[in-house]
Amino acid sequence: MRFPAVRKDAFQDELKFVNGQFLCGIMQDDGFRATEYEATIDSAGGDAPTITFTCSAKNDKGDEYLWTGKVTGDDMTGTGCLVNKKGKTKKSYTFSGTLKLKKGKGDNK
Repeated sequence: MRFPAVRKDAFQDELKFVNGQFLCGIMQDDGFRATEYEATIDSAGGDAPTITFTCSAKNDKGDEYLWTGKVTGDDMTGTGCLVNKKGKTKKSYTFSGTLKLKKGKGDNK
């Protein structure tokens, strides 16, 4: 998923879900590796099911990234929070974006 910068303090990033692993650029910048995530599918919402995900990743310093989000169709929203080993929040993010098309692929549907 690609997340465009829309505010002055916003930035672009890509959140990737590959082979049961979650990773994004901001995590890599802070010394984190890809990590497992949990997802729940709610298909009662109509045409497109809603997928809710959570993820927790720790780096070698003992810092932890906590991610939660929802995916409905091609749209995704959520939060990310970096907490140090003492439990203090160092960074906090909200995100929204859409599915990134692969080159040569016209429509996502």
